[in-house]
Amino acid sequence: MKETQNALKMPGMKGESYDALLRRLIEAAKCQMLHRELDEIQRKGDYMKIDDIDAL
Repeated sequence: MKETQNALKMPGMKGESYDALLRRLIEAAKCQMLHRELDEIQRKGDYMKIDDIDAL
């Protein structure tokens, strides 16, 4: 547990609670996951262009 607390000190800001830090890290992880998913969709070409949507 002490190792984990020490590891959390590095990305933490002065005076930031563990709760706030973890929430911030979770949001950052969600953004990262979304970017990976969007990159994969773009790589596969598995999307519809806006011009094609207008034609529907």
